[in-house]
Amino acid sequence: MISPAELEQIIEQLQLPQLGREYLKRVATSPPSRRVRSTGTNVVCRFPSKKMGFVIQCESHHLELALVCVLEHDEEVIGYWDQPEAIKISYLTEAGRPVSPTTTPDYLVLRRDGLELLEVKPVDALAELAKDKPHRFVRGDDGKWHSPPAEATARTLGFSYRIWTAAEINPTLLRNIQILQDYFGADLNLVPAEVKTQIVEAVNSKLGLSFADLRQRCQTATADHFHLLIAHEGLYVDLAAVPLIDQTRVRVFTCREAADTFLSLTKTQKDDSSHTGAANGTSAVASPQFSEPAVQVLREARPEDHAIANHRLRILSDSEYAQTHHAPKRTIRRWRKLFRLAEECHGCGLLGLFPRTKDRGNHCQRFSDELVTLVDRVINEVYCTPTRPNKRHAYDQLRLACEEKGFFLPSKSWFYTRLLARSKFKDTLSRQGKRAAHKY
Repeated sequence: MISPAELEQIIEQLQLPQLGREYLKRVATSPPSRRVRSTGTNVVCRFPSKKMGFVIQCESHHLELALVCVLEHDEEVIGYWDQPEAIKISYLTEAGRPVSPTTTPDYLVLRRDGLELLEVKPVDALAELAKDKPHRFVRGDDGKWHSPPAEATARTLGFSYRIWTAAEINPTLLRNIQILQDYFGADLNLVPAEVKTQIVEAVNSKLGLSFADLRQRCQTATADHFHLLIAHEGLYVDLAAVPLIDQTRVRVFTCREAADTFLSLTKTQKDDSSHTGAANGTSAVASPQFSEPAVQVLREARPEDHAIANHRLRILSDSEYAQTHHAPKRTIRRWRKLFRLAEECHGCGLLGLFPRTKDRGNHCQRFSDELVTLVDRVINEVYCTPTRPNKRHAYDQLRLACEEKGFFLPSKSWFYTRLLARSKFKDTLSRQGKRAAHKY
């Protein structure tokens, strides 16, 4: 969700005119200008947007819901709002009489390079509208529909204006959205926690697991469980790639970044196989094969780790991308070395570009088990009592106990941190009773 400070920064970067700045601020800080409703020919639905942090209205489950899904997953889209404030347009009727009605765009979209007002219309309806309002709806030389009066008003705000039709959407995406439409507004808590954990662990065990294999591994989960997780992005599936009903071809991932890694790895192995195939007559591999250490790297990788690895790979392989995303020459040489080492060890250089920040530092316990047991005993017998002594008194008692036992005394900050890591409910129950512990 965009914070007010981020919105101000974006407005300054886009250099919007004063009218556009005020319009954007009003839309971003206000509820939708109207509630969408069904007229008997459309199905109203609501999409829980993670990008925006609130529910987006859709007046049609065929057109607007499909558009919202595109906006939700478009990396160039920073934010979007449904039913923004109405704008006033001016044009001539078919009889030549000037009119100036107000119209409410369906969405205001904030992109990295500017703002755009979108009006969603069915293609067949536009042809009829153009007959009644030939100066408002016009088919351009590019074959796309335009609204010249709305575009003129949008320009005064520093925005662009576009009529969006179903012709612009991937039919596979539209088909998958129709399958998932009942799950977008459903409660994710309908998936039991143990079932969700089992599904996520199965997906995480193998990068690029097919939907069919996932269902085979998680037989206690129903189709509703899988669809709910996909709709709420508990699992990631590229809805524009393959129909969900083709479960053997659908690939399931824990996050979008993992899917990008899979595509990069698959492309690398296919390129290698094509070179080998040219000499040996073999075909390209269908999916990447990894050694056990490589599988462990992928299994432990977080979404941000996948994003960093793919970013580094693009800098090494795409000169245009490298020019816009500068990195020091010494850093690039280090990445190339890690890439070559990973190719030698795992057969895939991308695995060497994953960050290893989680391996930094000494993660071993610095104190003996006997000392840790003593610390916990002092906390239970001194601190967690109805007399409610403060932390300093408990630490003083630990000092005396360590001197008696001949143990090294831990620092006060370490002792306080261990206190904070304990169960707030249990410690409050021991010190203050049930009523005080109830809120925890």
